[in-house]
Amino acid sequence: MKKALFLLIIFMAAGCSMSSIESKKPVLDAKTSKTPREYALCLAPIWQQYNPATTSIETATGYRISASATYNGVIALTVVDRADKGSTVRTHLQADWMAGDWLKSARNCL
Repeated sequence: MKKALFLLIIFMAAGCSMSSIESKKPVLDAKTSKTPREYALCLAPIWQQYNPATTSIETATGYRISASATYNGVIALTVVDRADKGSTVRTHLQADWMAGDWLKSARNCL
């Protein structure tokens, strides 16, 4: 029972972390001619080099690529949605000082 309660708390915290980072103004808000899948296939492997805990999840409208840290939750999130003639890309970071390679790779994949 304690184990189940612990897992529930972890999942709830992860959900709060995801919504918290997404409520921040994106450090990148752009459009690309690539499909959401093409963009995700470019960005996800690069972010996985920075952080092996990076995940890429297909959504109804595109992809969510996120990187997590053990005690900090989601530290980087890119939401890619289908748009006319390509995709919209929004990248959120837990802290602005983290922009460096995370933001550079998101831009390079455009």
